[in-house]
Amino acid sequence: MKFQKNTLVHHFSILFLALLVLIYYNLRLIACNNFLQFIIILNIGILMMLQRITRMLLFILPLLLGSTYVNAAHFGVTGHIGQFRYHSATRPNEWAGHSWFYLVGADLASFKKHCHHNGNLAPIAIYNKDNFAWTMVLNAKNQQSRVRVYIETSRKIGGFCTVDYIDLL
Repeated sequence: MKFQKNTLVHHFSILFLALLVLIYYNLRLIACNNFLQFIIILNIGILMMLQRITRMLLFILPLLLGSTYVNAAHFGVTGHIGQFRYHSATRPNEWAGHSWFYLVGADLASFKKHCHHNGNLAPIAIYNKDNFAWTMVLNAKNQQSRVRVYIETSRKIGGFCTVDYIDLL
């Protein structure tokens, strides 16, 4: 964070110096009564300042966009695999080709804060073609074993949180 603040201070100090140089040249040209040169230098100064502002925005924008991933919740929920569903890939909605399953008997305190829930059931989405996650879910369902599903909330399908990874307990 210290590096970022110093970089911003650096950009603002360069903008301030450019503004001072611009004012100096403008006052000098006004004293010479050369209006055309005054307009040209004023435009060049404005373009230089806009270039600096654009560079500063290009520096700050990735930080702002990256903060959504950094602020995403990542947590685990333990329970049994309940019902699971698959949507045909030919459907025109956002669920086309994706699937989800219900986690039964889970502690839903953290789940309810971040994800869509259905009473005491925790619906968890699986992305299309995530065959490994499906294998784990089907294996846990066949063995009737408990699972711990880790969820990362920055990636959702229709408001449903998605699987990050699964542990068989």
